[in-house]
Parts: sequence; structure tokens; C-alpha cells
Amino acid sequence: MGNIILPCVALPLFVLFMYHYKKAKREGIIPSRPNSGRTNGQSIVHYLHEFDVVGLLLISVGFAFFLLPFNLYTMEAKGWGSALIICFLVVGILFIAAFVIWEKSHARVKLTPWGNLRDRTVLGTCIVGFTLFLSITCWNPFFSSYLQVVNGLNVTEASYVVQSGTVVQILGNIVAGVVISLTGRYKPISMFLALPLALLNLFCYIGTAVGFTISSAIWQGTLPKKLALQLPIEDPKCLETIFSSIEEQLAHEWGSPGCVAIQHAYADTSQLLLITGVAVWIIGLMAMLAWKNMNMKGVKQNKGFVV
Repeated sequence: MGNIILPCVALPLFVLFMYHYKKAKREGIIPSRPNSGRTNGQSIVHYLHEFDVVGLLLISVGFAFFLLPFNLYTMEAKGWGSALIICFLVVGILFIAAFVIWEKSHARVKLTPWGNLRDRTVLGTCIVGFTLFLSITCWNPFFSSYLQVVNGLNVTEASYVVQSGTVVQILGNIVAGVVISLTGRYKPISMFLALPLALLNLFCYIGTAVGFTISSAIWQGTLPKKLALQLPIEDPKCLETIFSSIEEQLAHEWGSPGCVAIQHAYADTSQLLLITGVAVWIIGLMAMLAWKNMNMKGVKQNKGFVV
């Protein structure tokens, strides 16, 4: 559904941007670009450097290999001692190290504006973004199933509860924007400072990936053990079926011993997810303290065409 809604919502904004872009070109505000004189092959090489495709591949593959073991270790007989898990971790670290070396010494155009990270406010904002997305994805992926199994909500009701958090965040952002407008200060209410979007998005996406990895590791490593402890079932296959199917979990009559046992297992596992989601904010709070408490009213905005 999101793949349908997002283009429909973004299309009017895209049309508006293109209209004003064409208008600015007609009025000579935006100068016409001269012919580069490059061949097709040279253009391909040029844009490979411009978008830093090598760096993008290195960091993507590196994090993929590094984070996969946290989801796969429960499927290996030796767990963290498995050769596959160790291999994935080592390869991931090597790719991430190669990305750092490439960006520092070889990339013509940097994938990430590392120079901006020298500013403590920029770095602190990126860490807060990382923490925010990490914290949310520590518990949010399993919140809907928790509401259905433990609170007895149906899919529609659980979706309303989950999405209510988004509504509260939007209203909170509006209030925070008004406060910034009136006071000129952003630090006391923990808002993001405008900075290069790619840098902030990089930290947010990494936070999301790490959060999903942590939540999956806790879920896969804790819930089966809690189910085995709470449910009087000796057949491991039955426990595996209950763990992997929410339909099987909801099939138990409400209030029955099996239903209560599953609810207790869910509650214990969700408690760990929430504790983790809250605990990581120690990193975010420390990053906020590093921000410069600048007065936003004193910041002058450039007008017109900026080169």
C-alpha cells in the first residue's frame, strides 16, 4: 500500500518543483549547462564517480554481512561458534574497513560529507537520528502481533494503535516547530538541525538496520525459550509451529491455559525489547548534550539562486 500512496502524495510536489525549475530556466535564473563533450562511456565512468558507486557497494555489502549473523545464529547448530557466522562477521568488518579506506584515500566524490562530522552539532544530530531509528525498530516490528496475542485486538484495531504513534509524532513535530519559531532555540526540545540530507539519512538507515537486527535476535533467541518454559508441550515441532505462526498463537481460546502461557511468553520477550529500546537512548542523550545551543533566529537564509 505504501508503494501506491507515496508516489501519489509525492507527485504534486514533483510537478511543482519541475514547473518552477522550467520557469527559472526560461527566465535565465538557472544558467544552461554547456555540453560536457564526454562520450557515453566517459559519462558512465563520470557518474559512477559522482555517485560513488564503489563506496555505496562497499558499505552496503559490509553492513549486510555484518548484520546477517545476528538473525541467522539461532538457525546454526553451533550458534555464534558456527564457521558461517564467524565468516560473515569477518567479511562484513573487512568490507566496512575497505569503505573507510576508499572514502579517505581514493574516492573522487565522497559518499558521505565527512568534513561535516567535525562539527559536534552535526555529529550529535546524526547520532540522535541513529538512536531514534534504532530505538523504534527495537520493539516496533513485533508490536502489532503483541497487541493481537496479549491484548486480544484484531488486525484493524492493532493497526490503529500502531499508527497512532505516527500521528502523535507529527503533532509533536508541529508543536516543536512552533516552539523553535518563537524561541529561536532547538536544543531544549531535541529537534534536528538542518544538515546534508545524505549524511543524516545514512545514520538513520544504519540505525534502522541495527534496530531490526537487535529486535530479531532478541525475538528469535527469547520467545522460543519462553514458549518452551510456559507451554506444557514436549514435541519441539509443535513449539516451532506456534512460534512461527501467529494464527496458531491466536487459535487458543481466550483465557485458556495455552493462551495465557503464550501471553506470558510474549510479555517477557516484549519487556526485553522495550528495555533495549529505552536503554539505547543513553547514546542519544549524550549526543544531544554535545549540540551547540545556537539561536536559530540569528541564522540568515540565503535567497535566490545559490551556486
